[in-house]
Amino acid sequence: MAQHNLPPHHVRCPVCSLVVPICGHVVHSRETSREGGNGGLDEAVAIRVAQRAVQLYAETHPRPTHVNQRQAAEMLGVTTKTVHRYIRFGSLKLNGAGLLPIEAVDAIRASK
Repeated sequence: MAQHNLPPHHVRCPVCSLVVPICGHVVHSRETSREGGNGGLDEAVAIRVAQRAVQLYAETHPRPTHVNQRQAAEMLGVTTKTVHRYIRFGSLKLNGAGLLPIEAVDAIRASK
């Protein structure tokens, strides 16, 4: 379908033909009012949509049981050098394959 005469950075929803921004700040669903609404979702609907999105992502992308040092650094928001220090001082322990258990990384994240 052609996207003629649309404001910049907007697209036409393929489900209901409503014009919505593509910037990622507005979540769109069929529950959005076409007449007189604010063009977005109320907070309760937005929360339900976000929770469902997280659930679907978790179902299709299971978490790994172990991660490498670079992945652990990204998860913790630190450098790989800091992760290496955690290992050296015993806060994290490598398994036989040189990977870190995700539970240990989660424990450090929770303590921050």
